[in-house]
Amino acid sequence: MDHLDDFADALVLVSTEGRVLAWNREAEALFGTPVAQALGRPFQELIGLPASGPTPWSAAAAAPDGRLRVDVQVVARDRPPLRVDLSVRMVPGAGEGPARFAICARDVTLLRCREQARVLATRFRGLLDAAPDALLIAGPEGRILLANREAQRLFGYGADEITGLAVDALVPAAVRGRHPAHRAAFFKDPGTRAMGAGRELSGLRRDGSEFPAEISLSPLDSDVGPLVAAAVRDVTERRRVEARFRGLLEAAPDAMVIVDEAGRIVLVNSQTERLFGYRREELLGQSVGLLIPEGRRAGHAAYRESYHANPVARPMGSGRDLAARRKDGSEFPAEISLSPLDTEEGRLVSAAVRDISERLRIADLKREAAVLAEGRRRAEEQSRHKSEFLANMSHELRTPLNSIVGFAELIHDGKVGPVNPEQREYLGDVLASARHLVQLINDLLDLSKVEAGRIELAPQRLELLALVNEVRDALRPLSRVRGLAIEVEIDPELRHVHGDPGRLRQVLWNYLSNAIKFTPEQGHVVVRAVLDAPAHFRLEVEDDGIGIAVEDQPRLFVSFQQLDAGAAKRHGGTGLGLALTRRLVEAMGGRVGLESAPGRGSRFFAVLPRDIRGMEGK
Repeated sequence: MDHLDDFADALVLVSTEGRVLAWNREAEALFGTPVAQALGRPFQELIGLPASGPTPWSAAAAAPDGRLRVDVQVVARDRPPLRVDLSVRMVPGAGEGPARFAICARDVTLLRCREQARVLATRFRGLLDAAPDALLIAGPEGRILLANREAQRLFGYGADEITGLAVDALVPAAVRGRHPAHRAAFFKDPGTRAMGAGRELSGLRRDGSEFPAEISLSPLDSDVGPLVAAAVRDVTERRRVEARFRGLLEAAPDAMVIVDEAGRIVLVNSQTERLFGYRREELLGQSVGLLIPEGRRAGHAAYRESYHANPVARPMGSGRDLAARRKDGSEFPAEISLSPLDTEEGRLVSAAVRDISERLRIADLKREAAVLAEGRRRAEEQSRHKSEFLANMSHELRTPLNSIVGFAELIHDGKVGPVNPEQREYLGDVLASARHLVQLINDLLDLSKVEAGRIELAPQRLELLALVNEVRDALRPLSRVRGLAIEVEIDPELRHVHGDPGRLRQVLWNYLSNAIKFTPEQGHVVVRAVLDAPAHFRLEVEDDGIGIAVEDQPRLFVSFQQLDAGAAKRHGGTGLGLALTRRLVEAMGGRVGLESAPGRGSRFFAVLPRDIRGMEGK
């Protein structure tokens, strides 16, 4: 036993039960188990043979000469599978002691691989060397039987070195432990696996460097049993280009979708995820029809085929009415530009997708605004023409009416001869009607001037109390007939203002005359001026008349609008007074308003600047 270590081959001595009795250094090196751990253990367990069934030593015991030579596959601890030649000889026991079995084991993996390689070379060598990719042929044990020149160059091994090499030697250490299980699963259910089939793979060169790889697997039937052919492609440069390309895609402002000739999505950017609502992994490998509205999918396949037949860059907005579909089913109008990309895997198409919903909405708003602006322009032009016409007509009408009033006054006053009472009464009616018509024409003329932008202001320093008293006194005869009391309340701080006295008189006249007309007999009217702000004052006329409903109030300051036609007949009026008042106040930089309720009277007011100088011509 002491001389077992002198032998060049692995030597093992086992009992009839197969338990190890002796184990030399070469056995330790070959099978990977130290002698202290091997002694006493079943030999078949140490080399990966089935625990049940016939064993090489039982077969040797049954042989006439007690010898057996057999070639077995050994799966030792932490080692790739080996082909081992076992020579077994039964050694009789001393006296009546039990027999033992001496086993000489020799690694013939490389020898067997080379024998199989010679067989395979006659069939596959020409095919392998003509392939542009690295090609490897391996058996179920995971040993390389054939490798073409490109595989030798790629991995850095010579022809003799790579033949018989464990495939695991070409697999990075980080994933090497999982590789035997993958290999066993492939041989259990062999099938073609295309390159780049959803895995991030790497290869390991002889110098220890790693590279990203695409690997396709194909099963082979051969004279030496089932094999696997692996095509390996170094994709370092492509990954570098893809990384740069992906960076460009991510930098793009639009959603970018890269599609192959079959219409499958191969690459998208983060803008695509945001625009369509899908995660990246939900889109990759899917049909691009996923992003197309259902009603348009039928025609898309034909359009895609025609584009591939004549692939040219198509810029955005090239006259097609396009739409896209989000994950939630909502659709949106889109602009899509197409560009062909020629790659190693064939032609791809890059599609840049832009949501133009907001742009179309803004365009619609602009069109609507343009229509409204044109309508407003025409309306303003028509209003201007109308105002100019009214101004001209009012002037033409007022001139002869003034003559009529003048001559009627002369006759009424007896300046051209005596008139009897009946004639005087008739002349009074003529004068009243003519004067009313003159006032109406004056109102029309002023209104048309304001609307045409031709109103003229003549600001000057004036005493507000004196102006209010002047208007009150002018209307006193009318108020006296109705038995109305008119009070005047002027804030002392408003003794003087800078305004147009003629226009202020018109405003106050219209407010106060209306209050007198529509306040019941024996009623009460107040004319008031108070500070509204440091630079403005508020001129009010308040009455305790019939009041005005809220829904009717907006009509009061509109031209030719009267709330009660019967009242108009009783009191006179054309519906121009308040409309003219509003226009005059606005021309002086102010605003008008009303506070009223039925049965509670009304308060008409105008808020005006205390100083209108500088507003002439505005």
